[in-house]
Amino acid sequence: MSNIRSTIQQPRFREWLRRMPLSAGRISTELRPFLISLTVHCILFVLMAFWVLPLLSNGTDSTVIEARLLPNNRDAADYMTHEVDFSATNHDQSTLSQFQATVAAEIPAAPIGGESVPVDSPAMPSSQVKVRRGDLQPVTKMTDAELMQDLKLGVRAMAIHGHRGETRVEEADTPTGIASTLEGDLLSIAKDGDAMVVWVLDQSLSMQQDMKVLAEGLVETLKNIEADETSQMQHAVVAFGDNVRVVQSPTFKGLRVAEAIYNLPPDPSGIERTFGSVEWCVDRFFSSKWRGGERQNLLILWTDESGDDYLRLENTIARCLGANVRVDVIGPSAVLGAQTGYTAFPHPADGITYFLPVHRGPDSGFPQKLSLGYWYRGVPATYDESFRGPYQGTSPRWQGGSNLQSMLSGFSPYALTRLSRETGGRYLMYDRPGDRAPFSLEQIRDYQPDYRSLAEIQFQLQRQPLRQIVLASAARTWSGGNLAQTQPDMTFRPAFGGQPHNEFVRSRLVPMLTREIRTAWQDAQAVEEALLPFLMASALQGFQPRPEVSGHRAPMSESDKIEDHRDQNPQERPKNDLNDKEAMDNDDEEANEELKNIPALSADEVQLATLETELNESLLEQLYQNEPSPRWRAWTDLNMGRLLALSVRLREYLVVSTSTLNNVQNLQSETNFVSFSPSARLQGGPPSEQRLAVARRLLQRCIEENRGTPWQVMAERELRDSFGLEVTQRFVPRPTRIMNTPIPPPPPKPQLPNL
Repeated sequence: MSNIRSTIQQPRFREWLRRMPLSAGRISTELRPFLISLTVHCILFVLMAFWVLPLLSNGTDSTVIEARLLPNNRDAADYMTHEVDFSATNHDQSTLSQFQATVAAEIPAAPIGGESVPVDSPAMPSSQVKVRRGDLQPVTKMTDAELMQDLKLGVRAMAIHGHRGETRVEEADTPTGIASTLEGDLLSIAKDGDAMVVWVLDQSLSMQQDMKVLAEGLVETLKNIEADETSQMQHAVVAFGDNVRVVQSPTFKGLRVAEAIYNLPPDPSGIERTFGSVEWCVDRFFSSKWRGGERQNLLILWTDESGDDYLRLENTIARCLGANVRVDVIGPSAVLGAQTGYTAFPHPADGITYFLPVHRGPDSGFPQKLSLGYWYRGVPATYDESFRGPYQGTSPRWQGGSNLQSMLSGFSPYALTRLSRETGGRYLMYDRPGDRAPFSLEQIRDYQPDYRSLAEIQFQLQRQPLRQIVLASAARTWSGGNLAQTQPDMTFRPAFGGQPHNEFVRSRLVPMLTREIRTAWQDAQAVEEALLPFLMASALQGFQPRPEVSGHRAPMSESDKIEDHRDQNPQERPKNDLNDKEAMDNDDEEANEELKNIPALSADEVQLATLETELNESLLEQLYQNEPSPRWRAWTDLNMGRLLALSVRLREYLVVSTSTLNNVQNLQSETNFVSFSPSARLQGGPPSEQRLAVARRLLQRCIEENRGTPWQVMAERELRDSFGLEVTQRFVPRPTRIMNTPIPPPPPKPQLPNL
């Protein structure tokens, strides 16, 4: 301080202050606005502190909204209120609320974003949706529309992006038809001002011929756009596979674009980073605005697979929306409830047709289809399905093999369709002639899956109990064992032709039967676990809904379709609809008290007789009748019917095989070949008969109410063969060998391409 004081008192310093260009009055004039602003902001800061600090002291909690069985009906909603832990191995404390918690817990979590190695099952939604709330505004007071409102990304929607949030799916028969469809869009966009079109094309070997046809069909259109002096449309061509490369940089020259598409280089890697390639193109070509105004951004993606990085879906959508890019997709139809499909490849080396795997993508974001195999597929012993692909038998190629595991659905794949939907684009579905399902898009449009985000669908599931039951059952078949191959061995041959009876029984029949019985018993237990959600809902008495709040039975009227559309689009729901929950909260509670007093239900009480005689009055049937979607009713009948049918087949196998094993001494003296063949006669007694009666009824209803759909095909396939078994005994004589005849070695396996 003494140094500062001495400095101020020096004559030189006082003279410097006197000669400063700013006077005291000017300093006051310059600082006055700043001081006023500073004072006002300080006051506001103090006031906000008094408001925020109490909230911070109380803490901000996280409310977990679990996926529960919450029907739209008030009676049913109050019927399922309590929350109790449930263990699949302890059914003694099972109640209706435990059943509810069980079903909800069976919808496991799955990653929604990020890159990961895809599995052969669709993505599954999380069983929990977390939302942040403060004590002053609890979640229970917020409406559905407020909770699920779309994020505001701050992008400007031009005319080209006017269809965001709409599911637009069309069909094309040929690459020439694709070019004709694209012509109208390109000409329309070219007239609206500056535009950038990026062609993102699949380099896989299976796409080469289609690219050439597309280029030939687009030549005249691209030339006409170039000749139009008012058009400022540029084109870039990008090829993708394992990597991304620019084949043609942005140009106004239409002929260059067509040549680049025609000469697209192939990529033999078989890897397709579809969504990563879209993000790469967005960053490279659409990151800045075009000079002189805002540019129209269009990305046209053509691929015959969903890609290996489909878990990047939500991240890709966000990048496209941030850059105001519309994505039009030309792609294949989806596999029903599975990721992997197969494409026929006649190999030129041996003339054999191989069915090579491709990631066509599932039709929905959920595993609604059971991972469950069919019996009596007739696969020859010499046919190697792991190398040649699924055995087709006499079934057409689109059924995905005799197991119907990769059957084409006729719907567009979930991931690619959602990408086009959220960016305002269109999905143009194209399948090559040999890979087309017979279901027309118009014929199955009412069965169209939900293409919203997994979080939105998960949130909606809280009030859709039947759908939760279907998902819970399907999830168990995907996670518990290899139920896709459930048929045990039916034929027990001698080690070589003519093996003696005693040696055959000792070394072949007994150990093989023992092993197959053990495996069949494990499969039967897994089937029972998958059946549990259906059985428990069937054993519970249905509630009595009031007509004014009950659901609607198919077929859906136009008004029902509008309401269903509003459920999927809360922002379009009228204000009075958003208050339905509050209106039901004012209803009387008389019926609810009676429903809450249902006694505990143990697993032993889920009797087959109850399942058969009281199914029409059960909770499951009432949920079925109130379900407005024909898709989910079809899954209910098909999945429960198939599980019951398979449980009967396994029971019959266990009865017959165990009886054979326990009575091997009663086999004919020369028998050295034992086989089980289908029979109309059941040997499992009343349990088999009762379950089969319900299974037939459900599967037959599935056929009658879903004509011309994949569900009809799968139900008919299950009912094709008899459910009982009969034992056949034979004697196989020792073959006569020709001396000095060498056994030819098996032919070498050819090298198969990566599609």
